[in-house]
Amino acid sequence: MKSRSTTRIAIGALLLTVLAAVIIAAGCANTFTSSGASEQTTLTGTTLRNTGPTQSFFTAVQVDPRSEDSAGPQVVVAGDLDGDGLLDLVSGWNQSQPLQIHLQRRDERNNITFETVTLAGNIPIALIADLAVADFDSDGHNDIAVLVKDTGDTGLCRMTGQPVSGSTGAIVIYYGPADARDVTNPLAWVDVQLMNSFVQGSAGASGSEAVLPEDGGYTAVAVGDLDGVNGPDMVVTFNAGGCDGNLREVDAYYNPGSAGARRSGEWTPTPLFQGIPGDPNAITIKDVALADIDRDGDLDVLTTIPGANARNVSWFRNPQLDAPDDFHISDGEWHMGVIGQISSGADVLAVGDIDQDGIVDVAIRSTTGLLIQWLKGAQFPTTEPVRSIPWHVFTLAEFRDRAPEALALGDVSDDGRIDAVVSAGGAIVWFNGRSAANVYDPWAENLIVDENPGGGTASAASIPSPPPTNGNSANANGSAPTTQPASGGTTTGPTSGSAGSGSVATLINALLIVDLDGDGDRDIIATLDRRQGSGLTNDALIWYRNDLRALAAP
Repeated sequence: MKSRSTTRIAIGALLLTVLAAVIIAAGCANTFTSSGASEQTTLTGTTLRNTGPTQSFFTAVQVDPRSEDSAGPQVVVAGDLDGDGLLDLVSGWNQSQPLQIHLQRRDERNNITFETVTLAGNIPIALIADLAVADFDSDGHNDIAVLVKDTGDTGLCRMTGQPVSGSTGAIVIYYGPADARDVTNPLAWVDVQLMNSFVQGSAGASGSEAVLPEDGGYTAVAVGDLDGVNGPDMVVTFNAGGCDGNLREVDAYYNPGSAGARRSGEWTPTPLFQGIPGDPNAITIKDVALADIDRDGDLDVLTTIPGANARNVSWFRNPQLDAPDDFHISDGEWHMGVIGQISSGADVLAVGDIDQDGIVDVAIRSTTGLLIQWLKGAQFPTTEPVRSIPWHVFTLAEFRDRAPEALALGDVSDDGRIDAVVSAGGAIVWFNGRSAANVYDPWAENLIVDENPGGGTASAASIPSPPPTNGNSANANGSAPTTQPASGGTTTGPTSGSAGSGSVATLINALLIVDLDGDGDRDIIATLDRRQGSGLTNDALIWYRNDLRALAAP
């Protein structure tokens, strides 16, 4: 395990000269053509380049060091880590097992570089489920919370307090140094393992196989101020096993305040939802998010429970601000409410005001259903024991062959409306609702990149050579769209395995929409976990820089 790697990756002003080769595919879902970019070939195969134009108005830029081969990127988040006003990135790699920070740098000509530092890794964060950036101790400096799926070490049974072996998860917070000049020194970050977060869970495969973060054990974390005091709190989902008896929980960890935040035992879980301990049919809880569902001014909690036979998309009403009404019970307790039921399974979610009516909506990825749907936020959402009233559901996209993986919402097309960005079988596509008859009909698909243009369900071992991945979807055959057409007609095109099945040439588990360079256009950050060959080389953290404003400039 490397203790520290500091490398700068120059983007440079010359990247702007490639914009003339960018193929603008917005609104042209059926036209996937090659940009004509070259590739270098050696005796060992294709030298993969991760910079250059894409099939849309994005330019691909590799953030992590090109020559360094950390493997298995699964999670990425953004935040200003050194207080310079520029967004930085934090990434987790579940095969090589480093936790890395990528500090954005600017020179006098405003060229952007990234300085990558390995902050920690391996024990106690062998497998990472999720990450979050926030100022947990209210000292004015951002910290990093790591939701650990497998610590790689012996833990404690939460129910008995006895040591256990096997996959044990935990929450670890790395507190940022007071002096910004120390941010690049890993040992200046103070690590605190939350004592009450250790739980025995099913982390799945070993680190060499790198299962999806959403499968087993701890699965997701969301950060926000739930109670209005002491700063940001955390909500986590976990699926315990072994000595903890197949327990399934959604837990809130309330921030103990600036003084107590760095004390391991001060953070304690408050269950918002709890399955039946020891239930052999316990169902996995996968995702969690925070949003003000009932518009009362505090943050509520949303979760997905894919295998539930009812309300597998749910919300929990925050009692912090509790004005009595006819739609919930005012007793100071968290109560569960239905959002909807996706019968093919509701895996991951994203929230936003999709139809611009001032009410939060929820987008859902269904892996088994090869489907992205969204549920329209209710004017008066109900919770138990008041009547369950599911929200209206609409189909955003239905995939033909590829299983959708990552899902993110944000306005990447600068039209003032929310777009959806989805990865599927090595491809990244964005969907725009304005180009459909209306936002309630299937959205138009626009390709960004496709690392598996030839398709096929063959395993990685039978793929003769890696596909071109120099930031382009170099598909000379012109692939058909990856989703069903809005007309419902039959199409043919590339196929790929389901998410995490092992047959996917490139797994893109995380997508982040954020204006990384501060130019007013929202960019896309993606984790590219390439599974060809050994699966341990050519993985990358890619910044898809949005060039709409640059293209529009005179």
